[in-house]
Amino acid sequence: LPPCSESCSQLGCWGMCRYICAGFSVALINDRVQREECVIDNISVDADYRGKGIGTVLLERADFEARQRGCTTMFLYCKQTNRAVRLYERQGYVVSRTFASCLLRCSFGNADWYRMEKQL
Repeated sequence: LPPCSESCSQLGCWGMCRYICAGFSVALINDRVQREECVIDNISVDADYRGKGIGTVLLERADFEARQRGCTTMFLYCKQTNRAVRLYERQGYVVSRTFASCLLRCSFGNADWYRMEKQL
């Protein structure tokens, strides 16, 4: 890695290394998205508003948008310890793959991940 410069001064050297590892980690787990697939890249609800059905509404809207675009499968990645796994299961997602990596642990603080998918 090049020495820290202005571009990484705010992150610091360790932060920059984690940032680079995150890119490698995403490339490692990232499957090619097929024409009939739709991926949920990121979904989050503020802690003060969790448990109020907002996540369900967001997932239902994602389903609607995916169907409008001709998708037949939705998928997402999440940590195995993510409490939202139960929400995803209630919405019809199933674990299609599990994987672990020290790069994922370095980048995201957790090595154990799921790929979850749902047929639309």
